[in-house]
Amino acid sequence: CPALSPMLFSAMRFDQYFKQVQRYHGMTPMMDLIRDWQANEITAAHNAIKHACQHGNLIGAVIPNFSGLTNQAKGNRAQAFFMSQVRQHLPATASIDTPLGVGSGYPDAVLSISGTGCCMEVKATADWQASDGNRRVLTSNPAKLRKLVTTKKLDKPPPHLVTTVLYADDTASIQAIRLDFLGKDSPVNVRMEASTSQRLLAEGSHQSFTIS
Repeated sequence: CPALSPMLFSAMRFDQYFKQVQRYHGMTPMMDLIRDWQANEITAAHNAIKHACQHGNLIGAVIPNFSGLTNQAKGNRAQAFFMSQVRQHLPATASIDTPLGVGSGYPDAVLSISGTGCCMEVKATADWQASDGNRRVLTSNPAKLRKLVTTKKLDKPPPHLVTTVLYADDTASIQAIRLDFLGKDSPVNVRMEASTSQRLLAEGSHQSFTIS
């Protein structure tokens, strides 16, 4: 892989990130993968999801099979419940589709508003705090995003929406839905990560011991 820019270890604009990550992965041709939202698009998307929440009685709805789960599993359950409910109650001008599957890369879904395909990533938390600096991972590889743009499932380039399901841990219920309409200048933190596997550990030239 080509050398990483030093910017990849710090904060940068979202549009800069998409250029850097495509260059890092050697993806050609370079594609524009984000555009700013138009004011009328924000209004339409906000109204569509608000309509679904109201008509589906989502705010205050109890998330099924919630007790006894780990925090990670609770978040996943809240996300899945929200997605299953909200898409049933959208107005006729809107739809949510998962053409390449949820959890198989960024974005989770495609939100279509009057024919405009928008990236939709869904998160969930029981503790929203504006001062919380803990990482919420969005994406590390734009392959899925590029494919959705190439196959015209998304606008070229698309706008990006992060939807956060805010739930109450004690009542297992949805308390609110936060919508963040990200733009080209939205700040994101980027860092390179390393991983290993049992195969790599076994094949490595380093010393290892197994105590049994």
